[in-house]
Amino acid sequence: MPVEFISAVHTDSGASGPAAASRTGLDVDHLRRYARALDDGGFDHTLVAYHSASPDAFQIAQFVATHTERVRPILAHRPGVIFPTHAARALATLDRISDGRLTVHIISGGSDEEQHREGDYLDKRERYERSDEYIRILRKVWQADGPVSREGTYFKFETFAHARVPANLGHPVARTERFRRTAGEIEALLATAEQLLFDGAARVDAEDPAYTPEQALGARVLADRHAVRAVELAVRLLSNPGLARGNPLAVVHVRRTEDVTVTLRHAHALGVPVVPRGAGTGLSGRSRRPSR
Repeated sequence: MPVEFISAVHTDSGASGPAAASRTGLDVDHLRRYARALDDGGFDHTLVAYHSASPDAFQIAQFVATHTERVRPILAHRPGVIFPTHAARALATLDRISDGRLTVHIISGGSDEEQHREGDYLDKRERYERSDEYIRILRKVWQADGPVSREGTYFKFETFAHARVPANLGHPVARTERFRRTAGEIEALLATAEQLLFDGAARVDAEDPAYTPEQALGARVLADRHAVRAVELAVRLLSNPGLARGNPLAVVHVRRTEDVTVTLRHAHALGVPVVPRGAGTGLSGRSRRPSR
């Protein structure tokens, strides 16, 4: 199962953990070494946190992108700080600078006190509504063929146009390189599974004496494994955390001892891992399979 590693970039060598988001120091040499260490260490993403007293997140994200080759900056951004048309230009430019590696994390704001520090006095419900409108504006600006106007609840502007089209931001997910690459892998897995099953069926129909029951079972097991792997990749690609974190793809409710026996027999024959589950009152493990 593919795994992606996420860190948070630190602008100085001071606080770590939750306190790191509000740090105010900026040690450029430390930041450069930290970003390169994440890149060399194989991390896939690094969060550039936002706080009213911290160094500017946009510039930190650009610094990280400039001094790394593969790690993807996750830029935390508050809609109440920068007007969406300005953000659309800035994010698109930064996405180009990072060669399409930028990810944007919209922060609606959880603390009223922190929001007030930068003049944002909307309540939590209003902040989430504004975030929704903000994201819609960003997508529309990035995808529009001409000038964009809007008169919404929180934002109003007329005939805004820009030529800085981002490399990945705002595009339909199916057009991103990650999606296309994984979709190709899924297609190959399913094609292999289909070929295994059809070839086996053809040999059975032809009454091939060299095709033994053991070979037929082996082909079926291998085809099932390819199909399961394709489903796992698809679930992960669609970013459904309820399914992608090792949760079971199927649950069997049994009533009798015979049900357990039959279930385990078939699971073993098909190479499907099984995690027994009791009443659900345990404090450890639950129904997730052990990590490998």
